[in-house]
Amino acid sequence: RRVAEAELRFVELALTRGADPNRVFTISNLQTAGQTHDINMVCTISELPGWSSSRLIALLIRWGAGIDHRASKITKMLEDGGKEVYRYSPLAYAILYATRFRRRQHRAVAIALLRAGASLDAVAT
Repeated sequence: RRVAEAELRFVELALTRGADPNRVFTISNLQTAGQTHDINMVCTISELPGWSSSRLIALLIRWGAGIDHRASKITKMLEDGGKEVYRYSPLAYAILYATRFRRRQHRAVAIALLRAGASLDAVAT
């Protein structure tokens, strides 16, 4: 738990020094070679939560992190050369991409997002 507290303090320090809570970065891997995810930190935390994730999400939201479907863009390359683009909210990541949603961390993340105003009506486009 001390590590989690240190991580929270570190993130808060970074935010106070100007870190952008909505900074988008790109993730791709060999398992989904034809797919890229342009996502913010809240989406990443929602997908792979740890013990302090709900507190970390609350901290990022207080600093203005987006939690609607514009928080990510998933681009999937099709066999015919075309592409499909999807947009998911952090709540969608918590539900769709969590390998074991019944774990306490995943539920805590979903609850934190819902309390912060995330909507089940706008999780994806």
